Amino acid sequence: MLSNKEKLELINTIEVIECSANSFEEMEYILADDSWENREILLKVGMTPQEIDEDCCFENETIDLVGIGFKYALWYSEVKGFQGINNNSEGV
Repeated sequence: MLSNKEKLELINTIEVIECSANSFEEMEYILADDSWENREILLKVGMTPQEIDEDCCFENETIDLVGIGFKYALWYSEVKGFQGINNNSEGV
């Protein structure tokens, strides 16, 4: 079983193509291409194909990483990706 740190490292290998935060600095979306490679990474961190389809699929062949990223991280940086280990999540 992967630790949260290892899961974050895998998620951070996914190339983000666009992200947006609201006026409260909360991430609205963090988008990546909906590719087989990116889906394989999400499968490795423990998502099922159904969870990817229901929780991550966005529009225009993109996936939104907000839900899965913040399951294991405390914040997001456009430069460094998901950061800070969320110790309240399983897989610690």
